[in-house]
Amino acid sequence: MGHPDKVRHLAHRYGDGETLVVLMPDTGKSSPIGQSFDHCQASPTSPVQLIPEGMSPVTGGTGSWAFWITSIDWLPDSAIDVSRYAAPDTPKGIQHLPRYLRGSHGRACASRMEDPTTSHSPDLRTVDVAGTLKDPFAVFLVR
Repeated sequence: MGHPDKVRHLAHRYGDGETLVVLMPDTGKSSPIGQSFDHCQASPTSPVQLIPEGMSPVTGGTGSWAFWITSIDWLPDSAIDVSRYAAPDTPKGIQHLPRYLRGSHGRACASRMEDPTTSHSPDLRTVDVAGTLKDPFAVFLVR
């Protein structure tokens, strides 16, 4: 299952199936030159299509994918307590998000923990951007 498939799975299993919010820090990284994509497809078997007007082409390497972001809001001075979340679909099963992020991952698809009464020390992470994803939530990039 590729990353876009995992994002769609999470949107339907843990979200409302209509939208999904993605929270991101501003890493300050710029797009690599010469790696622009103008086409995408929702799955490896779906038709290739142009990235719709109004959406920016994205960057990446071979086998890249991108979120299907329909709106972006900048969140000045915002943070999220990741101790209240879990990474539900990891190779080891459901993992407490701070533990999962400590590995080489640095990013994760997460959902609120089912048992919010579990006591954890707060673990605040900076959030600079909130994006709204809509169906198909994520796509494979095609050159």
